[in-house]
Amino acid sequence: MSSAAADTLAEVTGAHATKLAEAAPREWRVLGRLERTALGTRLSNGAVEVRRRAPAGCALYGPYWQLPAGSYRLSFRCLSGKPRLPDEPVIGVEVIAMNRVQLAWRDLTAAELTGRTGSLNFTVPQVLGLGAGDEARLEFRFFHMGNADLTIAAVDLQSTENEEMRSSPPRVWRMLGRLEKGITGRRSLEGVTVRRAEPAGCVLDWARPFLQLPAGRYRLDIRCDVSNPRIPAQPVLGVEIIARRRWQERRWWSRNAFFGLSSSGRVQLAWHDFTSAEFAAGSVACQFEVPAQLALEGGQDIAIGLRIFHLGNARLVIRAVDLRQVAEGQPAVALRHWRLFGRCVKGRIGTHEAEGVVVRQSDPSGCFLYSGRPRLQLPAGRCRLTFSCRCGQPRDVSRPVLRVEIVARNRSFAIPPLRGATAPRLPQAQHEFTAEELAAACGSLDFEVPPQLSCESKYGARFEFRFWHLGNADLAVGAIDLHEIGTEDLPAKMPR
Repeated sequence: MSSAAADTLAEVTGAHATKLAEAAPREWRVLGRLERTALGTRLSNGAVEVRRRAPAGCALYGPYWQLPAGSYRLSFRCLSGKPRLPDEPVIGVEVIAMNRVQLAWRDLTAAELTGRTGSLNFTVPQVLGLGAGDEARLEFRFFHMGNADLTIAAVDLQSTENEEMRSSPPRVWRMLGRLEKGITGRRSLEGVTVRRAEPAGCVLDWARPFLQLPAGRYRLDIRCDVSNPRIPAQPVLGVEIIARRRWQERRWWSRNAFFGLSSSGRVQLAWHDFTSAEFAAGSVACQFEVPAQLALEGGQDIAIGLRIFHLGNARLVIRAVDLRQVAEGQPAVALRHWRLFGRCVKGRIGTHEAEGVVVRQSDPSGCFLYSGRPRLQLPAGRCRLTFSCRCGQPRDVSRPVLRVEIVARNRSFAIPPLRGATAPRLPQAQHEFTAEELAAACGSLDFEVPPQLSCESKYGARFEFRFWHLGNADLAVGAIDLHEIGTEDLPAKMPR
C-alpha cells in the first residue's frame, strides 16, 4: 500500500471495509471505489453507463467506509439521455448504513440534474461514526429508474462541518414512473389514462426499483383528473399499501394483479378509496405507518407495494403518485373503510334507480345484488358491513324481508381448498332482517376474518357479499360500506 494511500485510508481486509483515518482530507473521490452491478458498463475513463432499456434497479454501490460523525455532501455528475417520462426521476441516490439504516434519499429528474450535477446532504450520527464498530459501514447506492440512459461520470464526498447547517428536507419518493402498469390503462407523457368502460381492476402495481422504507409515518399524494363518474357518491379510485418479502416469487401475483388478487405472505398496511368530489382539488392524500418489524431496520428484506385500483366508476388520468415521510405528530392513521356499492353487480331481478337497486315485492325471490370487481381481500380481524335499505310494507310482518350473506372463496387457481373444506365457498356470516329491524332504513352485520382466510395467509380468500330478496316487501338498497373494527397487531415476522 502506498504511503499516500496510507495517509488517507486504512484498509480493513477482514471486514471488507475501509476506515477513514482521522487525519484524512475532507474531500474524497468515490466513483472508482464503487462496485457496479450487471446493469451498468464501466467505460475506459472510469464512468459507468446504464442504458434506458436495462431493468430498473441498483447500478452502483459501495464503498463500505466508516466516516467520523458529522455532516457530509455527496456530489455526483450524471449525464441523462432523453427521458421516457420527463416529469419522473431518472436516478435515485441513497445513503445507507449497515444495509438497514437509511440516512438520506433523493431522486432527480433529467431537468433537476442542473449542469449535469446533483448532490445529497446527510449526517452521520455518533452511534454510526468512526469507532462505532466494524458493522457501522456506510454505503452509497445509485439507482437506475428505467426512464433514461445514464452516464455517471463522477462521485465525490465532501465534509460540510464548517458550513452552515441546514435542515434536511423531508424525503420524497416519486412513484408514478416506478409503478408497473397492468393490462388496463395507457401510459403517456401526461400520466396513466384509464377509460371508465375498462374493467375494474389493478392499474398500477408494486415498484421497480423495489421500495424499502424506514420505520415511521408516511403520506401518499395522488394527483388525478376524474371525469364523468357513473355514480358520483361512490369511489372512483382505490389505493392498497402492502408489505411483503422482496425475494418472494413474483409471477403468481403478476398474473392475478388485474383481478385485485395477490400472493400469500403479505401484510396490508392501509386501504383508502376516493370519490370524484374528493379529487375536486386535483389531488388526494392518505397516510399509513410502517412498523419497525416491517421497515428497513428490521432486517427482513421487506418491500413496500403500492397498488392503485380503477373501480370502473369514472375516467381517470393519474398524473402523479408521490410518497412523503411525515412527522410523528400528524393525526393518527384512520381505520380501514371500504365503500362497496359502486363495486356491486345487480342480479337478474331489480332495477337501478336514483336511490340504489330497487326490487318489488312481486319480483321472484333471489339474489339481487352481489359484490363484483376488484375482488376483495381482507386482513384478519373484525369487520362490520353496513348498508342503507328502505323497506316497504311487508306482506307478513313476522317473516324476514331481506337476507344478507357474507362468504369467502378460495382463489380460482394456485391455491387448494382449505383442509377439511368440501367446497371453495365458505360461509362467514348470514342474517335475515325483518321490516322492524330495517325501520331506521339501515342495517349492519358483524363478522370475523379468520387468520387462515386473511390476505396475510397462504390460503388468502376473496370475500363476497350477497343481498337476497325474500318476496315479502319492496326493498331499495343504497350505500354499502365495510368498516374495520379496532386494529390487530401486525405480526412480528412476515408470514412465509
